[in-house]
Amino acid sequence: MTQPAIGNEHLQAAQPSAAKRWGIPLAVVGAIVLTIITASLIGGSNDVNGTPTAPPLTSIESAREHCMAGDVVDDGHTLVIDMRGQELGSGSLGATEVGCLLDALGAPAYVTSRMDSTRALDGMQDSSWDGLAASWTYHPDDGLDIIVTDN
Repeated sequence: MTQPAIGNEHLQAAQPSAAKRWGIPLAVVGAIVLTIITASLIGGSNDVNGTPTAPPLTSIESAREHCMAGDVVDDGHTLVIDMRGQELGSGSLGATEVGCLLDALGAPAYVTSRMDSTRALDGMQDSSWDGLAASWTYHPDDGLDIIVTDN
């Protein structure tokens, strides 16, 4: 009786090809990489510990934080400075806080000099510097009221 010849055919059938052996692990690695990339794009920026990082402060927000004075509005792009006048309730800030804010914003001397010399009869005044624009009014009863915006 002759036995069927056992050749390499059954060995080849029993062992998967190199492409089949590596196909599944490569697919898993690819899926993991794709998941990481997608999560980083959707999740925004994170610091090393995985907590979200805050966007950088605008120059207006930085001035407010430094001087602890004024009201920031318009998502950090406008600073309202309401200085005390002679009338009760006219404003809350004194000259020291206003000076701190203008200094922190880098207001040049020509702007602060114009503010200092503004009279009630002059109406609304304005000036700009380094990407910032300011408009202000002054009345002895209401004090100096300044609005600073970034351009």
